[in-house]
Amino acid sequence: FGNPSGNTISLSINVPQKTVEFSLTHILGSVFAALLMFSFLKLYFLHLSNAAHRINAEQQANAFAKLEDDFQEQVDANYALVGRRRSQIQTLLHAVEATIDARTVASLDPSPNDVASLGEYTAALSMLERMTTRTIADDGSDLHGFTNELASELATRHEQASRAIVLNDIVDSLLLFNHAQYLALIIFELLQVALLERKYTDGTDPIVQLELDFPKLRDDGGSVYTLWITDNGLPPENDGDTDDRLTVSHYLTSTLGGELTEQYERGNIITVRLEFEADEEPNT
Repeated sequence: FGNPSGNTISLSINVPQKTVEFSLTHILGSVFAALLMFSFLKLYFLHLSNAAHRINAEQQANAFAKLEDDFQEQVDANYALVGRRRSQIQTLLHAVEATIDARTVASLDPSPNDVASLGEYTAALSMLERMTTRTIADDGSDLHGFTNELASELATRHEQASRAIVLNDIVDSLLLFNHAQYLALIIFELLQVALLERKYTDGTDPIVQLELDFPKLRDDGGSVYTLWITDNGLPPENDGDTDDRLTVSHYLTSTLGGELTEQYERGNIITVRLEFEADEEPNT
């Protein structure tokens, strides 16, 4: 009611101040706890890293094992492929050799320049073999690269061929080997005629253009290749002169199917059409 009380009570409360020792202990404890936590996290992440390395090592080992299996499969396939090609090449060379022999026997005055030797045909087919892509899925032959290589090889051995300009318009797409080997022999003979057998006026460098389009498909599934070659040399004096130097090309077109024609009214133009059956296995 507003009257002061006479009963007074005193209560003492002692609040201890924070000592320096307590602060240092707290700091050291915090540092230790932090170090302990850091060490734990480091060990944990190291464990995760080691586990990832183990998984990666296992995956690499499995991939390497698969690579070895694929490589062995590739080797086996290549051996089978090379064996098949050698058999095809040998069969073709026997036919070429028989044709060359028949041409030589039929000639009253055989000349080494009438037809290329069997060794040159063999070298051309070996060049094609080296430039053929060997894979399990695709047995492709680079006929464009073969033509460039063949022209370069002829240029190293013949002065007239060394001055020649060869315009190679042969399709860049890879062709089946059993098609390319026949086309390679025809290209070999056509270049021989254009670069070595054709007459050129003094001071005129040979200009030769080869062209091969994509193969056309017949209604029965067969393939038709058309090859053109032109040069700026002098036309032959007799119509049969060039025919005598394209013996193997005539043989292949007549055996497999197709034709070989020459045209000199508008320059030296030789057209070769070669046909293959639908089973892609040429008859030899």
